[in-house]
Amino acid sequence: MNKSSPIVAVYFTNPNPLGPPLDDEEYHTAYHQFGERITKKGGRFVLVRSLKNHVAANRFLRGQVYQNGTFVEWNEPLTVDVLFNKGEDFPVTEHGPWLVNDPALYELCTSKNNTYARFAQFAPKSVFVTTMDEYVRAINDMPTHTVVCKPVDGACGRGIKIATKKELLADTLELPTIIQEFVDTSGGIDGIVEGTHDLRIVIIGGELAYAEFRTPAPGTLLCNVSLGGSFAFIPLSSIPEEAMQVVRAIDADLAEFPERVYSIDLGRAKSGEWKLIELNAPSGLLAKRGDDPSMERYHELLAELLLRVARNA
Repeated sequence: MNKSSPIVAVYFTNPNPLGPPLDDEEYHTAYHQFGERITKKGGRFVLVRSLKNHVAANRFLRGQVYQNGTFVEWNEPLTVDVLFNKGEDFPVTEHGPWLVNDPALYELCTSKNNTYARFAQFAPKSVFVTTMDEYVRAINDMPTHTVVCKPVDGACGRGIKIATKKELLADTLELPTIIQEFVDTSGGIDGIVEGTHDLRIVIIGGELAYAEFRTPAPGTLLCNVSLGGSFAFIPLSSIPEEAMQVVRAIDADLAEFPERVYSIDLGRAKSGEWKLIELNAPSGLLAKRGDDPSMERYHELLAELLLRVARNA
């Protein structure tokens, strides 16, 4: 491998060379497109997998190197110049100028309790509970008849329950958990989407990369695409100013992480108030779709950020 070319790597927990992201047509295409972009910019693009292959810091036993339009097995030790962490188990003890995102930002976005505590002015009323007595008290104290119960560190909508107070009090639960005021977004966003929704805004290094709205599958209130929801890109210029005020305030607060890659999920309550649903880090790659500029801009911003980190590490 040409040592003069910075090595940009993405880490995945799954050890299977044909596992995520290459086992899904959408992501398979996206990572090939991104590999081509990194290559054209003078870098090398690598997928590294599993802590079994992690030696220490930014060193790995093997990987999958993108070359000549495909990923090929590389069964020799690799020292990568930047690692984009898309795994769920990469050691939080690892810090360095080669790691994106910073573990502190990853933890902030993963721990919903930390997210809501830091951005309480934008979040629905949220209570972290560790005992059954706290659980009952928190539900009864919620101002809405419908209440949300969500895992402290969940993702993709897994484990979230949205139900009446009576239903949640009769349900089984795992502690600790978060009890949260329900935000009724059924009023939609004028000129963008009708009905229940959330608005995802993706940020790379302080710049808006793309925006999309998501809507739930019939019979559910969860907008996660992994749970059957749908999404559509919108122009950045279409983001309502009231939503942008929240976005700017949150991103300014996170400026301590200059090489940040994350998303902000907002919902417009029927009252017109914008609420923070959650933060997520890092954002994943999606394939470019025809003439839509969203993924083109996202891929370009992400490639430039990762190569900048790689060259400066």
